[in-house]
Amino acid sequence: MPQAENPGHVAKHNPEPLDVAIIGAGPAGLVAAYRLHGLGLSVKVFEALDHVGGRTRCAHIAGETVNTGAMFVYVGSESEAICRELEIPSVPVSPSTFGVSLGGKTVIAREDAELLNALDLPSEASQQLAHVIKEVRKEYAAYMGKGGLTEESKQLSKVSLSQHLGPLHPLVDGIVSNGVKGGSTADPGSLSAQYALRYFASYLVRAKGHRVYLPDGMQEMSNRLAARLDAETVQLNTAVGSVKETSASGYELVVLSQAGPQRVVAKQVIFAVPGPGVVELAPWLPDWKLDAIERISTNPTVTLAIVLDSKDQTQWDDIFFVVTVDAAFNMVLQPRSAADVVPSSRGTTCFYCYLSADARAAAQGDDEAMKAAWLEDFYRVIPNSRGRVIDSILTRWERCFAPPAPGRDDALGDVRASLGGLHFAGDYTSDTAGSHGAFVEGNRVARAVLETFEKRS
Repeated sequence: MPQAENPGHVAKHNPEPLDVAIIGAGPAGLVAAYRLHGLGLSVKVFEALDHVGGRTRCAHIAGETVNTGAMFVYVGSESEAICRELEIPSVPVSPSTFGVSLGGKTVIAREDAELLNALDLPSEASQQLAHVIKEVRKEYAAYMGKGGLTEESKQLSKVSLSQHLGPLHPLVDGIVSNGVKGGSTADPGSLSAQYALRYFASYLVRAKGHRVYLPDGMQEMSNRLAARLDAETVQLNTAVGSVKETSASGYELVVLSQAGPQRVVAKQVIFAVPGPGVVELAPWLPDWKLDAIERISTNPTVTLAIVLDSKDQTQWDDIFFVVTVDAAFNMVLQPRSAADVVPSSRGTTCFYCYLSADARAAAQGDDEAMKAAWLEDFYRVIPNSRGRVIDSILTRWERCFAPPAPGRDDALGDVRASLGGLHFAGDYTSDTAGSHGAFVEGNRVARAVLETFEKRS
């Protein structure tokens, strides 16, 4: 990836200012470019990596398309609307089980009572877990059962899940904490109860009709958006090293590519990168803006996608989500469980291990050593998996999702606010998070850009 340090002499790249420069070719940046495309504006998207898609990036291993970050499209979300608009195929996810791996034993259960009876928990912990499951199930049905958030549930955005649930037995806390981190990318002490009940709870209650899976991978949304733009609109392998305001034409970007550093001038700029990236690119922004961005944390995540020979492994067919209390990761997920064809009939299947909210693990390190350690835990969690791994890929995301925390709503107004011709979009500026939140925000800033040009004309 091109480096931002010491750009030296910077050549002027565009003789005429761009109307819009977009930094980042993830969901927010691409959908903004897509909405602005064909409206008579000159638009460029600058992407530091060699591919589009951001956290929706996919890999192709052992004949499978695997997601390395984002996993699902949620029903009723902007992601689902994009899939319909771009005619991207999907399959419904209808899980039938919820699992827990604790003390060297993996329990895969279809019913709450089955799970509680099979787990080796002391009486106090078992009773408390039963109460937690009952309450979460009741609240999920009340707040989310009709396909969206209710007014009542909005009150839960003001407290963390830990505050909402109260003190827990250490074993119950281990189950809840790892399940929430794996399912919602944040610790229950910092995640809003509203968000946890919408996402983590959907795993716990085995919710059907809540999400769909894209056989072509989550990156397909970004790929198709990029394909509908002009060939020169998206500039890959082109990092933006800095952004500054100019007195005459708007904003000046120093872009770094194989051709060396160049100066690009744009009338308007859309920051479609994670919040910390905005602070790095434009540290001169007003303190109130920088403070608001920094109030919304962007959590790290590590994923391990594992493709296995699943022929005749009928015991894997019902596995969907397994909380892993005693493993290096938080959970194991088989996203296509009950979505199309069962693993034992497909011949190969893919399991995913997730670890969230662990900055040290997400930092650069020895990938092969981490992969080997995780696989040993995986063999213990998933029965009969040793010797069946065909290939795997480990991905570290130092800046992954920006899950909602209590107080986020108070910062969103300042985070979203445009500054002249500067606009800000991503999951960190959204009411929710993830790719669906990023798509919503990309649409929002595209409208803001058009309104600015209309006012000028």
